Amino acid sequence: MKKEYIVLLIGCIIGTLFRLWFINTTPQPFQFDQWEYYYFAVQMLKNGIFASTARLYGYPLFQVIIYKIHSIYSIQPVFVYQAIVDSLTAFLIYKWAKLLFRQKSVPWVAFALYLFNPYTSAYVGVILSEVLGTFFTTLMLYLLTLFVLKKNPYVLLLLSITAGFLTQIRPAFLYFAIGSFIFCLYLFFKETIKTKLRMLLLIEAIVLFVLPFLYTLWGNVLYFQEWTFTNVDHIPPRELYISVMVPNRAPYHQSNGFAAYPPEVMHLYREYSSPTNQKERALMGDKYFNLSKTVIINDPWLFVRQRLGKMFFVWEKHYLFYYQEPINQLRDVLVYWGNIILLVLGVSGLIMWCWKEKKQSKKFILLAGVYAIFLVYISVIHSVSLAEERYSLPGYPLLFLFAGYAIVFLWLHDS
Repeated sequence: MKKEYIVLLIGCIIGTLFRLWFINTTPQPFQFDQWEYYYFAVQMLKNGIFASTARLYGYPLFQVIIYKIHSIYSIQPVFVYQAIVDSLTAFLIYKWAKLLFRQKSVPWVAFALYLFNPYTSAYVGVILSEVLGTFFTTLMLYLLTLFVLKKNPYVLLLLSITAGFLTQIRPAFLYFAIGSFIFCLYLFFKETIKTKLRMLLLIEAIVLFVLPFLYTLWGNVLYFQEWTFTNVDHIPPRELYISVMVPNRAPYHQSNGFAAYPPEVMHLYREYSSPTNQKERALMGDKYFNLSKTVIINDPWLFVRQRLGKMFFVWEKHYLFYYQEPINQLRDVLVYWGNIILLVLGVSGLIMWCWKEKKQSKKFILLAGVYAIFLVYISVIHSVSLAEERYSLPGYPLLFLFAGYAIVFLWLHDS
């Protein structure tokens, strides 16, 4: 056991160094969303409580801790900590794989695959929430797996606060987090346990799930006089409008960036957060919802076909570094088809594992269903958005987990 964790520690250190080297091959400019996250963190440091109409505090809080330790005038320490966090995601995948697979080699293969993957590693060098969001998504799925298999009530409490905080980092996962929380509460109530203890744990779990939302609520009341637990901007109408105006793949740096966006979308970005009160924000949401509805009604079947396309586009990877990278056609081909191979291995591994374990344990079948729902959720929730390729990164630990299983399964089968 001691030797195992020494090897894992060395692996995480190597993974951290790999990421720091990797991001320095193509440094990224500091712009756009990065500035918004940085500004949010600076305001939290100055005021304690801060709120934005369209951002939540989860990722800025991560920055605040780092700026408190180091300096607010340099973002380089954030990159170092993000490299550590992404390597720790590989460690979580290892622990997760040990819960699911009887083959001792699968956890090591999955660990190594994620440790040196370029897809999440490239986001270590930008002030964006992808790395932290991916870590907390993996942690939530690991805790959910552990709870389903062990039914430990203390794991439920950890899962509750993790699920609540995840939505402060990645708001798109709100519905999945709520669904996972309710699902685990249902499983918990099926256990035979004393009534008083059951009710106490239920109350504790609900409090811990709600707790991360209270900072958002407090900030919204203080800054916008609105009693809401999420963004005061009406985000779904905004995302729906963007999705119908950019119906295909999201533009990226090798397709002229913002120059590739329709002027209607650029106008939305300029005006959507400009309202100063609750009524104006509601009217803004209604305006863009009605504009979207007009487009959809004009050709509903086209809208459906475009959603189906976006459900796949969000999983594509045409590039590694988000803002800029030198033109290299060979690299682009390897990045794209390497990702396709990963998707095929990940989904195939999940199917093979479910088929093989279906007679061994009903819990495994239950978990396979949760994992499949999670992947579908990412596709569906982002089909009514810009569907940027980075939005699917929180699903990649699950893909690497089952890609590791598929590789070992195929290797053993051939031998």
